[in-house]
Amino acid sequence: MLAWGCDAVVSKPFHQSEIVEVLSRFLGVRFVREEAAPPVSEQRPALDLTGLPADWVAALRRAAIEADVVRIVALADEIRKQSPELAAALVKAAGDYDYEAIFEALASTTDV
Repeated sequence: MLAWGCDAVVSKPFHQSEIVEVLSRFLGVRFVREEAAPPVSEQRPALDLTGLPADWVAALRRAAIEADVVRIVALADEIRKQSPELAAALVKAAGDYDYEAIFEALASTTDV
């Protein structure tokens, strides 16, 4: 292959470091490594719905089932003074489309 005009060959099994080295050498680029984001489970905000009114929890359940981000944010605004951390976590979960976190929190409630 080198005789046919290829500048380099990276044989299998490929190793990321070897590919990066060849690209750097022939393209003159420099790669900046970034640390991987933590798993979603570690990023997920705590959603503790304990003590919230049953009708509010039911409304959140409906909004989550309907994937209604606007309604979820509105519900978060309703509780912002009472529980600013929960409101922020709920807005983040809705903004990240992390309905799993919302449903897990709803599952832990016994009010509805």
